[in-house]
Amino acid sequence: MDVRSHFIPSLKAIFTNSSIIKVGYQIRSTLLAIAESFSLPEIAVTAHSILNPPFIDLGHQAKLTGALEDPNVSLHVLAGIILQKSFTPPSSDPYPWSVDISSAAIQALQVETDCLWQIWSALSIRESVGIKLQSDQLTAHGQLVTLVQGCKPVAHGSIIGNHPGYLDAIMDHDGQKRRINISASRSLIEITEVLVPLAIHTLHRQTIDWIFNHGHQAVVTSSQLRSRQATPPLSASSLTYGFSIPAPPSSILSEDHSNFSISYDSNLESEPDHSPWAIEFDIWRPSEDDLYTDGMSDSESELESDMEVISVLYLFFE
Repeated sequence: MDVRSHFIPSLKAIFTNSSIIKVGYQIRSTLLAIAESFSLPEIAVTAHSILNPPFIDLGHQAKLTGALEDPNVSLHVLAGIILQKSFTPPSSDPYPWSVDISSAAIQALQVETDCLWQIWSALSIRESVGIKLQSDQLTAHGQLVTLVQGCKPVAHGSIIGNHPGYLDAIMDHDGQKRRINISASRSLIEITEVLVPLAIHTLHRQTIDWIFNHGHQAVVTSSQLRSRQATPPLSASSLTYGFSIPAPPSSILSEDHSNFSISYDSNLESEPDHSPWAIEFDIWRPSEDDLYTDGMSDSESELESDMEVISVLYLFFE
């Protein structure tokens, strides 16, 4: 029974297909480990991709959405920050990259994969932060922003959408003012937090701290604004590690459903058009009791409950 002749080509086809986006935790190193274990240099090439790589690392995605500071945090910390639940990976690797794998190792993989799926589901509905604002955001009153000079954030604030087209800025302790026009390439913001007090704001010819203490409002070049969230990103040190509730296995991992199995039918060994190897998945629409909705908004919960039903999917290694 030549396992590799069936398994390896299918594995390579999935991981080298740029149309299939792979999502995982520290996924680049994982792909390299798979490439080395199965002698698949094509996967290593994919893992080293720089421009538009066909995979998404959950740690970097979490940082992009403003959820955390360090994209290289442990999976335990990542699950704690994103799901507000605990997940403790095994202290040792129970499932080496091999086709010879125990049922306990498969179960461990199921639980970890389900945790990763929940993290991805939570992150995929969040907007990215730290990027330049779109035209509609630049006029959206209350839009949260970060003011940057060069690549350094100097203040947090929000967009003031309604204004007369200018700002009379206070210039000195005598209260003298200077009118600064708000052109099409500029925006008016209200500064709510000073990050670099002595940073000089060119349009006002004053420090950020001065502007904050004399009206809070500033006319800025729109290209200096970046999107942000109301909640600042968390660091690993900010966690108490007190997540007593484990990251909940979804209903696809319950004992009432045999959701994953690998089978081998020796009767098909002589059949040229059929592979004896098969992977079986059971996927269905979960009930409301099955859904993990703690901390989710109504729209997010509806998104979870709208999952379509796929009764059984067989994937043959051809």
